[in-house]
Amino acid sequence: MSDPFSSSGSAFINMDDLNGRTLLIRPDEIGSRKSKNDPDKSYDYVVCDVVILDGDTDDKIEDVPGLYEGVQLTGAGVVGHLRNKIGKRNQDGSRKLALQKVTQVPPAKRGQNPAWVLDLPDDLDAAATLARKYLESDNSILAKGVTEADPFA
Repeated sequence: MSDPFSSSGSAFINMDDLNGRTLLIRPDEIGSRKSKNDPDKSYDYVVCDVVILDGDTDDKIEDVPGLYEGVQLTGAGVVGHLRNKIGKRNQDGSRKLALQKVTQVPPAKRGQNPAWVLDLPDDLDAAATLARKYLESDNSILAKGVTEADPFA
């Protein structure tokens, strides 16, 4: 049995942990924090509940597919993509969910880091099928005010 109090770094899922993975995302709120590198600057993040639909398990991601609550997604492209989905509802009143793949794009300028973005999954139909299958087995991501309507319709 592993020691539940041991630490090999951050216990929080970060963007590197999600790189290349397909996620079912329910964005809940925008947050802001000061940059560690430049305290005069701040950046926004989106607090989300996410279902990680693919990829390997590890110390932070123990279940795939699995629901992870309160994940903070960062990056201007990611935040910009999800900002307008917070609190949005489908015609039937169900919360809108985003089915996206986390990727990086080359930096705009030399010396910058690659930017995090959300893209459509490589095989959207297969990803939607996997997401629906997950929701049939565990719809707890829907528990916060979402009806059982198909969120991809």
